[in-house]
Amino acid sequence: MKKNNLTNNEEIKKLEQEILKHKKLYYAGNREIEDEEFDQLEARLKKIDPTNPVFDMVGSSFFSSEPIKHNKEMLS
Repeated sequence: MKKNNLTNNEEIKKLEQEILKHKKLYYAGNREIEDEEFDQLEARLKKIDPTNPVFDMVGSSFFSSEPIKHNKEMLS
């Protein structure tokens, strides 16, 4: 991620938008970035805002009403 002169609040907002965008794409089956890059976005947000509500949004129910089809059986 390019570092410019964003304030913390601006960076938080930008990270929230990016994370939510990529979560939605993931659950729609249209992933644009690899897991590692997504993890880096989350790690950066967690570092500057560890209690951000974005971390509470887990699972496809937040982003899609359709069940997610996985290539391999999920064993969790």
